[in-house]
Amino acid sequence: MADAIAINELGQARFVARREPGWHQLGTVFDGDLVLTPEQATIMAHADYYVRKIPMTLTFPDGTSQPTSQVALVKEPETNTEAWKVLGYASTEFEVVQNMEVAAMLGELGKQWPVETVGALHDGASYFVTLKSESGSVAGEEIAQYLLVSNNHDGKKALHVALTPVRVVCQNTLQTGLASAVLSAALPHRSDIRAQAQFSIDLIASVRRQQAQMLEQFNALALARVTDEQVKEILAQTYPEPRTTRRQLVSSFVVNDKSMIGLVNDNKPLAARVMADFAKSGTEYEAKVARTQKLREMANERTQLVNVTAPKIAGTAWAVYQGVTETENYRGDLNKRTATSIMFGERAQTMARAYKACVAVL
Repeated sequence: MADAIAINELGQARFVARREPGWHQLGTVFDGDLVLTPEQATIMAHADYYVRKIPMTLTFPDGTSQPTSQVALVKEPETNTEAWKVLGYASTEFEVVQNMEVAAMLGELGKQWPVETVGALHDGASYFVTLKSESGSVAGEEIAQYLLVSNNHDGKKALHVALTPVRVVCQNTLQTGLASAVLSAALPHRSDIRAQAQFSIDLIASVRRQQAQMLEQFNALALARVTDEQVKEILAQTYPEPRTTRRQLVSSFVVNDKSMIGLVNDNKPLAARVMADFAKSGTEYEAKVARTQKLREMANERTQLVNVTAPKIAGTAWAVYQGVTETENYRGDLNKRTATSIMFGERAQTMARAYKACVAVL
């Protein structure tokens, strides 16, 4: 994820964290006793840049031009030497919400929940802020609740608000992201998004009232004994068998159909191409199956490690969930794609499936 943290023109990382730095060792660390508002933390993180919509125009070879229904989302220069930076493209209806506006929305809540991290990714195309709410405990292990708000300027993603449980001992702050969100909302960048700000604030407030219920569910998972067969089923739901692609289905149909004989006689090059495509798709599918099995094995190994290192939750659904989250957060290299996947992509979906499958055994 280190190369995903945005760096400004002065070489400063757009990231701040309370007490401890991120694993990437970038950005600024502020004292745990320092009380910062979300706006102050955003400024400290150099994430208070301004994004503009620039209309896009088509210019034809004869020199004439016409406007389009698209705009470029562009970050304004922050220094005299910095160039304008295109962050994404969207329709003219896309409503830009500045990072400082998002920080202001969290102003009142920030008085109750301290700012934990603030940063920007991908040259400023994504901005995030996390607030730490009260922690509780599950089977004697401290569990923190982090409110994650992400604002995006790439023209593709909504403004997201989510509450996510984090194992403090694992220091999974930004890494876990939206992965295991118990309550979340997505606000599209439409003209009424500012009117929806009150909705998001109300949502955040309601999250506080639901914390006891959430910890109740976590503790239920920590008490829910699971058999080997149940663990196997949870991991099967977490890492489902890959789907057969349309290309593979078509190729399989052609190869297994009697008309293949006629195709060979009528058009040998085409028949050879079909056979090669069938073989390739089969190989790709087998590789996906092998990868799925490998991930299940890795998650099972992590679960067994949790059983050994955390005897209070050994053999429970909570241990299986921790095994999956640790697998998804720490397998492979930590880079730009990994960070995005953990927060918003495939790995986030995997951890969400794991949580759902574990809850199902209650």
